[in-house]
Amino acid sequence: MIGSREFNLLGKRYIKSIVSLVILIAVSIFWYGFQNQGVNEMVGSKTSANFSGVNLTGAKLTGVNLTGVILDGVIFCNTIMPDRTINNVGCKNQP
Repeated sequence: MIGSREFNLLGKRYIKSIVSLVILIAVSIFWYGFQNQGVNEMVGSKTSANFSGVNLTGAKLTGVNLTGVILDGVIFCNTIMPDRTINNVGCKNQP
């Protein structure tokens, strides 16, 4: 039979384990919320990416949604666009 002292020790260990688990879950939820907020602040509500000055020579963008993407100064050279047209804007050897 377990004495009251042994039961007390087992109960304290159990409570410590439960408290540790609850703290771990709370920290995880807080961290996830913090990470999500950071992503939303970086991306913003209207712009999904900023490709300014990126070289997309030879890229195949079929199936890509470019809505809200900033494309100022992007080099499109033999780039296949989402509508399957070829874009050569910014090619150096373009007449």
